[in-house]
Amino acid sequence: MTEKSHLLESSNQSYIKRHVIWAAVCVSVVSLARMCFGLCAGLIGPTLQYLAANTNSGVDKISTVITGRSIGGIVGSLTFSFIATRMESSRRFHSLAVATLLSGLLFISTPYMRSIITLVLIQTLAGITHGYFNSGIQGWYLSKCGETRSRSFIQLHQFSLSVGTFLAPLIAKPFLEMESQNNRNLSTLTPDTAIEHSQHSVYFDPVSWSYITIGAIATFVSTIFCIVATFKIENMVAETADMKIGEKSEQPLREVWIFIMLVVMYMFCCVSGLIIYQSFIYSVAVSSALKMNEGKAAILNSLYYAGYGVGCGSAILVSRFVKPSKIIIVDLIGSCSVSIIMNVWGEHSEPVMWFVTFAIGFFGATLLPSGISWCNEVTNMSGKYIFVYVVVVVSILNMVFGYYGLLHQVSRV
Repeated sequence: MTEKSHLLESSNQSYIKRHVIWAAVCVSVVSLARMCFGLCAGLIGPTLQYLAANTNSGVDKISTVITGRSIGGIVGSLTFSFIATRMESSRRFHSLAVATLLSGLLFISTPYMRSIITLVLIQTLAGITHGYFNSGIQGWYLSKCGETRSRSFIQLHQFSLSVGTFLAPLIAKPFLEMESQNNRNLSTLTPDTAIEHSQHSVYFDPVSWSYITIGAIATFVSTIFCIVATFKIENMVAETADMKIGEKSEQPLREVWIFIMLVVMYMFCCVSGLIIYQSFIYSVAVSSALKMNEGKAAILNSLYYAGYGVGCGSAILVSRFVKPSKIIIVDLIGSCSVSIIMNVWGEHSEPVMWFVTFAIGFFGATLLPSGISWCNEVTNMSGKYIFVYVVVVVSILNMVFGYYGLLHQVSRV
């Protein structure tokens, strides 16, 4: 009897270990896909002037690219919310893999758009895939992992995006330098040689290769994603849970509408502050009494993303032991404190500017994912209510502040 029990225990341990490995593979692929969306989003800003030259557009027209992506995000998030309760779990997960694949292909085609209308259309479609994926994965984590275990995964979801947005300018830098060098060389060519060089560079210019590189990475990751979805490996995430997951019922809107409104106000304040700071810190650093040069201001902008990434990364571990409400309180106190410091000394002290920029990203990084986990304690956020995060908050604010932030930054610099 003892021998049989020992064999049964060994068999169970082997089964659990095997499922843990497959669950780790699944979560890794999902995180890589999220990072790819961050790469795609992060490359638009550094190459926006290139896209404007490609489409022969001014700043006011090229800014509609940001608006188009935001509108696409709204449509994509609403689409997932609509089909969340009408499609079985495995098919929903497979659709998220397809969304990643479409995003990579759309991104590869972006630098070859010669009309502002087609460029905005392509970016709107890319926004749809991003909104669909963003809502879908967060809802999937909540439904598969339960209220407690999903906290770290949602923090990981945000961390993966920050990694992508941080790496995108670094990937683009050598291509942008090659483009700049080509432009300098072009100015020294004879007219006939310049025409030949221009015709050869229409489809093979360096900046296009930055889009191709990131698009190829997204396409490769999405292929692995599709394989994972086909074999239903995502079910291992729930099967390896050390507790029984009971999915919270989704309350009717008439019973939670007041709560939803308060959540919208909370997220509006959180995201608007982050987007405003992110959009204006570059121009403030250059145009304020600090008079930073463009190189320092660019590093300052990267420091914000570094703080954001460190905040998300540390929260992956902390959220396993600390309730979302306590993380939110610490974040609010920290954000308010550094904002006061910024208002008093920020524009007159360079060390204060560096510190506040990192701290704003650090404290702001966990406000949103902790807010989602906190909301899930009240009502089920894995279905149609997940759209509140993307639609009402992120997409609309990106559409407004992204547009005017770009105009302000270009006009000041």
